[in-house]
Amino acid sequence: MRRLLIGLMLLFLLITFIPKDEYLTTDEVFVNESVSLSAWITPNDVSDLADNLTNGVYSSKAKTLRLYSYVSGLEFLSDSGSDTWQIPSETIKRGGGDCEDLSFLLVSLMRASKIRNTYLIIGVVKIGDKVTSRFLGNGHMWVEYGNLVYETTSYKKPFNKEQMDNEYYTLQKILVR
Repeated sequence: MRRLLIGLMLLFLLITFIPKDEYLTTDEVFVNESVSLSAWITPNDVSDLADNLTNGVYSSKAKTLRLYSYVSGLEFLSDSGSDTWQIPSETIKRGGGDCEDLSFLLVSLMRASKIRNTYLIIGVVKIGDKVTSRFLGNGHMWVEYGNLVYETTSYKKPFNKEQMDNEYYTLQKILVR
């Protein structure tokens, strides 16, 4: 547990010094010395669910909306104590999770549905003119695909990235592979 917390702090420091218009991939972001962020992206574990949710839907945009509707309908469950990350199958089993748990689930479902060029975004929430985080921990995570932001914890429909600048501050974009 301590290694995970140290890894998260190092990840935060790493992304603080990378320009936000550039991106890393999930294979390039390490939570600790041996585990990359891609360990939490598990499309094979959720492929049956993705197929069921997108049955009869063919466009990537329509599939994404179906998957997002499912994920945003799950319960927001804050971590008790320190911030821990769940793999998507755990999030499904628990019936919810916090921002990164739900974001990992959404991108895993999208990958299982062959939707490419999705980004996990690590950032913070703005309140007024101040940059802060109203969520547990020091940051927040959401998903971007195309021109839309998929906020998995507090909205029920996606919104344009231009609207995001009023509420969120991106620290780092991470391409999901």
